[in-house]
Amino acid sequence: MLQAAARAEESNNGVKVAYSIPKEGTAVWFDMLAIPADAKNTDKAHEMLNYLLRPEVIAGISNYVAYANANKASTSLIDEAIVNDETIYPPEDVKQNLFSLKVLPKKIDRVLTRLWTDVKANR
Repeated sequence: MLQAAARAEESNNGVKVAYSIPKEGTAVWFDMLAIPADAKNTDKAHEMLNYLLRPEVIAGISNYVAYANANKASTSLIDEAIVNDETIYPPEDVKQNLFSLKVLPKKIDRVLTRLWTDVKANR
């Protein structure tokens, strides 16, 4: 969303992209790294994850993409504008109304995927 907002501002065509969390709350989203169960080189995969979790490394990533990360030790290394942006790092009262989505039965998940595809395709 932040990249879309930046591109809209750069275009200088009057389009404004903004993001807000409803006061009632919403589903929290997150990026995740995982090692597949059948991975051939799990030692190297763990090395990569450990590298990414270094405060200076994950802070650099957050500074580049303007995404929050959960590594508290990196917070002091992240640009103040990012850390203080409540759309990136919501305050505690907002976080209290965020929730994780439950895993749905495959049949329901397929219906939702089709509906979302229709929305994206403007059908």
